[in-house]
Amino acid sequence: TINFETKYAKMENLKVLNLIMQWLKESGFAGALSELEKEIGFEFSDEALEGPFQLRKILDEYSDFKAAQQLSQLDLKSKEAEEALLAPGDGIYAKVQHRSSENLHRMNVIAACICEEKDLVATGGADRKIIFSRLSTGDAIGEFGLRSAVLDADFHPTLLKDDVPLLAASTMGGEVVLVDVSTFSEVTAVKDHTKFVTRCKFDPSGRYLLTGSHDHTATLYKVDGGAGGDVSLSKAHTFRYRGNVEALAFLPNSPVAVIGVRDDNYLHYVNLDTFEDVRVNMNENNDDHVSFTCMDLSVSPAGNALLLATDKDRLIIMPLHSSKHIASLYGAPNGGFSTPRCCWSRSGKYVYGTAEDNRIYVWEISVGQVVHKLSGHQGIVRTILPLQANEALLSVSFDKSVRLWVDSASTSK
Repeated sequence: TINFETKYAKMENLKVLNLIMQWLKESGFAGALSELEKEIGFEFSDEALEGPFQLRKILDEYSDFKAAQQLSQLDLKSKEAEEALLAPGDGIYAKVQHRSSENLHRMNVIAACICEEKDLVATGGADRKIIFSRLSTGDAIGEFGLRSAVLDADFHPTLLKDDVPLLAASTMGGEVVLVDVSTFSEVTAVKDHTKFVTRCKFDPSGRYLLTGSHDHTATLYKVDGGAGGDVSLSKAHTFRYRGNVEALAFLPNSPVAVIGVRDDNYLHYVNLDTFEDVRVNMNENNDDHVSFTCMDLSVSPAGNALLLATDKDRLIIMPLHSSKHIASLYGAPNGGFSTPRCCWSRSGKYVYGTAEDNRIYVWEISVGQVVHKLSGHQGIVRTILPLQANEALLSVSFDKSVRLWVDSASTSK
């Protein structure tokens, strides 16, 4: 294949002008063509070119060239990611229950988020409350009431007031609320969704908040203010899909989020700065058959792969921006009405996934098999979150409990 840049590097200015003039003529811009001919001092002639639609052909060729370049780069990154992920595990992952807090909530617990730096955990659920507690002890330190059940929550990565982070929460009633954790009070609330808001996440920079809903949309908000002033949310864009938004994760050091949608065989890589939505097929053979839904997403610690929890008894590991399946992990029962959740171990050698039998399964990626099961919850586990300071896992469940799991050889917080 001839390199595009070499082929056209020495194209003469006269030919470039002829290409532009041909395009103007073919597109029906007679007035613009006439003005250009007057300005440059000669009339367009088809004889100077090799046939019709030459500019379009060159642009198509350039598009194919760039696509081949990107595919080559992705193939290399995919191979590197696969080799790193398939390295043998070290036996360090969450194995035993360290603590169970069963008096924080009086109804099903659905959502949770962690700020390890500030020793904070926020949990919310059907009792329409967010309970704030200490990660180190499990002790409650405050609460905030909402108008409907809490479905998701996230701490802001940078905005602090009185040395504690701002929190965003989304609800079954379609609201998104910002909470001042220093006073356990509402900062602002917005209601642009018409159904459940299942996802609510700040991007790594803290400039944006992205929400996903069962109204088939994901709404992007700019986080305005801060640095001692009032904080507000202004709607920047709405992404529309053909099904419920079920999964959402951000790529590290990037304005790109990945979105999973029910009854859609594509992952959507959306750029929050440009609103571009790039689809990547989850089917390795690139057909459009929808055989599963991506219910949860987690980016690997190395930032080079995605973990997908599906509603068909399977977790899938894929390189970023690729349809390739590095691994398919089976063993945890999850059907079409399940809400499975997943996350990586701190080392990236193991992954965790929830199941309809109320247990949390642990897989070693290198062997593709379940190596452990965390038993203790008496209801569906709705959220699992890894800790970064040591190999530990936080879980919340419909049994009203919040539990911390650790590796027996590690020191928990």
